[in-house]
Amino acid sequence: GDQQRGMIEPVPGAVEDRQNHVFVGPAGRVLDEAFAAAGIDRSTVFLTNAVKHFKYTLRGKRRIHDKPTRYEVRACRPWLDAELALVEPELLVVLGATAAQAILGTKFRVTRSRGVVFASPYARQTIATVHPASVLRAPDEATRKLGREMFFADIALASSLQVLRPRQESPLGPATRDAWTNEKLAEEFDDLLAWRDTVYAKHRSS
Repeated sequence: GDQQRGMIEPVPGAVEDRQNHVFVGPAGRVLDEAFAAAGIDRSTVFLTNAVKHFKYTLRGKRRIHDKPTRYEVRACRPWLDAELALVEPELLVVLGATAAQAILGTKFRVTRSRGVVFASPYARQTIATVHPASVLRAPDEATRKLGREMFFADIALASSLQVLRPRQESPLGPATRDAWTNEKLAEEFDDLLAWRDTVYAKHRSS
């Protein structure tokens, strides 16, 4: 397909459900800001959901998101498989635990393996990070700022992977300098990894 990058979130949110578009709510604005910071044109990214319906609990007039069950993820899998088969992304970014486990297996943990590059059945380069909504749910401004920095770092890393080309098709484990053919790009990739690790370290020490 023309869109060589794919991005999967778990489910539509309330705004997405009403407008019938992906990533148009508050979390979508965070993602757009991360795209802009990384130099990514949103129109070049195929955006979709692991689960196609908005599951919610009604509280007054508000529709509060409910986490989908594994049965709901499995039921929607044929649609996701068909979408990715058509797009054939070289790079796939999965946002949040539900989307990550739909692609990388139920034992995958975003908290342990975010920002690590894997090969998956759907893309030669697959990387998981948090959902941007988690940035908005942070309990205070300092935590939100740090969460935003970490999310932006992950999206920037994903953007760099789309430019770089590995020497071998698979499997990809954690990305390293030796994986890339262009030495100048490899050095830039080193710098990006160092910057991301600095952001991660700041989070661990806070």
